[in-house]
Amino acid sequence: MEWKMKMGELIKQIGWVRLVLLLICGIFLIIVSLPEKEGDLSKGQTVTERKTFDYEVDENDMYVEKMEERLAGILELMEGAGRVEVMITLASSSETIINKDQTYEEASEKEGSGDGKEAVSSLRKEETVFSEKDGDQNPYILKTVEPAVEGIIIVMDGGNISSVSSAVTEAVQALFHIDAHKIKVLKMEDGS
Repeated sequence: MEWKMKMGELIKQIGWVRLVLLLICGIFLIIVSLPEKEGDLSKGQTVTERKTFDYEVDENDMYVEKMEERLAGILELMEGAGRVEVMITLASSSETIINKDQTYEEASEKEGSGDGKEAVSSLRKEETVFSEKDGDQNPYILKTVEPAVEGIIIVMDGGNISSVSSAVTEAVQALFHIDAHKIKVLKMEDGS
């Protein structure tokens, strides 16, 4: 009962008009913060412009898909392999290393008061180097490090033949520089 009285006093202090305006502003902020569906895009606006977070995921997915296709294609050429399906998992995402100018300044002074103290100050500064193309400034990329492969599963017709399985494991180790225990070769189901 006491809280009802406090609420009534608070409403009197704020006033009904301000309270209604606050309520409308709150509802407006909630509506604005809701995510939009892809179908709600305005004319000329693409999905890639709206979804900046998914860019890296899509880039890694494309990299994995390309590597899976290339690996399956080369393994299908091996004698006894037959049909091949490959799944690759990544330990990390790709990393882009940009060029930065680094400046380092150091200054030192001796105090003349005779107590032998020395004041030293240093400044380290990094600035990103940009390149300009067609009026757009983009950071100058030194290199892009491709994602590290975590594990590979290979399903193939000849997966139950030990000589083919070991040859596939050795080939994958040579290509991706991963340990044998991170590579699994399995027999493909006959009905697939």
